[in-house]
Amino acid sequence: MDKSTKWIRQWNCWVAPTKLPGVWKRKEGGHLVRARVTDPTTGCKKEIRKVLPEANEAFAYQWLADERARVKAGALSVTLPKTRFAEFAASLFERKVTTREIN
Repeated sequence: MDKSTKWIRQWNCWVAPTKLPGVWKRKEGGHLVRARVTDPTTGCKKEIRKVLPEANEAFAYQWLADERARVKAGALSVTLPKTRFAEFAASLFERKVTTREIN
């Protein structure tokens, strides 16, 4: 490690900036990538942050560029359907009655 590197504590890691935007060198090894992109499906900013422990600078930058493109394209992530509490309570009661936990 270079003695002149200025390490700063950020995102729960010791990192140092690199020449590539959004790519940070980790003191423990590998790289951390971070960017903020506007999600077209919601119109809100979305933070992309990932630790790539075995990556070099080029791979980390390429991963970040691919992830930015995926978010900007509006790729929908799989979301679980939300269960209403009334439905959950009814299914829980039914299950407990069938297993004879309650009479």
